[in-house]
Amino acid sequence: MQGIYSLNLITPHSFLTEVIKWLNEQSLETFFNVQVTNDFVLFPDHHLVLHLNSIPSVSMKNGGELLAITEQFQLQNIRCIHLWEDIWMENTELIKSRVMAMLGQSKRIHGRQTKVVKLDKPVLTTFLNQNHLQGSPTAKYKYGLVHKGSLVAAASFSAGRPMLREGQTYQSFELVRFANLHSHTVVGGLSKLLQHFIKEQKPDDIMTYADRDWSMGEGYQKLGFTHIGNTAPLPFWIHPKERLRYYSTRLPDHLSNEFKNQDAFKTIDSFMEAKGYVRIFNSGNLKYLLLINR
Repeated sequence: MQGIYSLNLITPHSFLTEVIKWLNEQSLETFFNVQVTNDFVLFPDHHLVLHLNSIPSVSMKNGGELLAITEQFQLQNIRCIHLWEDIWMENTELIKSRVMAMLGQSKRIHGRQTKVVKLDKPVLTTFLNQNHLQGSPTAKYKYGLVHKGSLVAAASFSAGRPMLREGQTYQSFELVRFANLHSHTVVGGLSKLLQHFIKEQKPDDIMTYADRDWSMGEGYQKLGFTHIGNTAPLPFWIHPKERLRYYSTRLPDHLSNEFKNQDAFKTIDSFMEAKGYVRIFNSGNLKYLLLINR
């Protein structure tokens, strides 16, 4: 890991210390041959590395910094998880659950032991807010897997959209979200939900995105999805003390209105930095497509 770019940190040790403390409490450091270097926690036996990003003291110039780290590890067949301090603070238990699952330390349930059910919006929203780092956006179709009366996985899909491909119009749907229950892994769960959705809605294709901060997309490839492109890293504004992040294009009303009603700063960037915010980027997404009717 020598020579890899590391962010200029405000609190260079507190975030790392907290994560290492958790690893020690779980006896993971010994059991998984954990190696710690600067802001990286490497699990060599599982080809996994956590890149711990504290909130930087100055704005990042672009999203290429994290992507360079991702690609350098990918060349070594190592999945790099870019874990931000604010995400850890807001979703500590969920992140612990995801990391443990990647290390094979979750309760496994076979998909054949579950039953597919339709979910209403409140049930899906509650489940995804508790079990998915990006919450529950709008979706048309909502399904879950039930095991012994408990919801253990859920997936949501968009409405169909007409898409032109090779001179023909196809009905394309999006897999919007999939999540397992906290501390559980439903083996074959996503495959079972996909097959049920395909049988009911008869899509011509299904597209989806994999978050490059967390995934190399290998799970989708195993299900028959094809990698068709990437989306660019997205910028966010975050305040070191508040630890609240905002999309650059979707600032809250109080900040947008304050910028419009002042004359001191000509650009939103200079205004936000004067307010104490710094700009960070995620790693973008991998875009995948599952062709059903070719």
